[in-house]
Amino acid sequence: MTTPAKLPGTAASTGAVADPARMYDYVLGGTRHRAADRDAVDRALRADPDAALGAVADREFLRRAVRFCLDEGVDQFLDLGSGLPTAGGVVPTAQAADPRARALCVDHDPDTAEAARALLSGTAGADALAADLRDPAAVLGAAAELLDLDRPVAVFAVAVLHHIDVPAPSVVAGYREALVPGSLLALTHRTDDEVPPTGPAPWDDAAGPRSRAEVRALFDGFALVPPGVVRPAQWRPAPGRPATVPPELSRSWAGVGRRA
Repeated sequence: MTTPAKLPGTAASTGAVADPARMYDYVLGGTRHRAADRDAVDRALRADPDAALGAVADREFLRRAVRFCLDEGVDQFLDLGSGLPTAGGVVPTAQAADPRARALCVDHDPDTAEAARALLSGTAGADALAADLRDPAAVLGAAAELLDLDRPVAVFAVAVLHHIDVPAPSVVAGYREALVPGSLLALTHRTDDEVPPTGPAPWDDAAGPRSRAEVRALFDGFALVPPGVVRPAQWRPAPGRPATVPPELSRSWAGVGRRA
């Protein structure tokens, strides 16, 4: 498989510059981060102590969405912009619930993908790929080696579409057109809706935030699963289990859609 060029605005694979995947790992309590990643997050948190709450809210949404997909009978996962499969990511969440679940983690950064592949070594039905999510045909061509694209697939794009420098609707459409009916799309996207002015986000946003209406538009061709596009904490919360991050502090919109 060929390795694409690195996305603009992110760290080189040498680790000398902070990398979004490892920064998320640090925020989420993982162990695969470096000094540059910790320093970048810590600087952001000194300026705005709530800056990292979105990552926590997104990850809690991701886990609930994975379990929803499995409950719906979808046991194949394509995790775009996966970062590192640690701290309750798609692979450990899916396989804890169903050891037969299959998942491909996709990250543009070769170093991150290599680290993910090492972490998944020996995990049946799971692998990692260095590829550019902006090229759905290439990603799906590689995914066909692990996933059966003639059956429904759950595509996850959690906290990644605001990092790409091409129109997200066209990228999502590329995946949608290749998915069979019954497939699912789960995503979150950074927003400035109803968010009080604060310091800069700790991660570069190449595309910038999107409004709720713009995030809904990313689900064109999908039937939104109730409750629709909401704050991550508001998407099918576990009964009797309060959210770690209050909805108003999550700074993103979240939703799941089903391919008609």
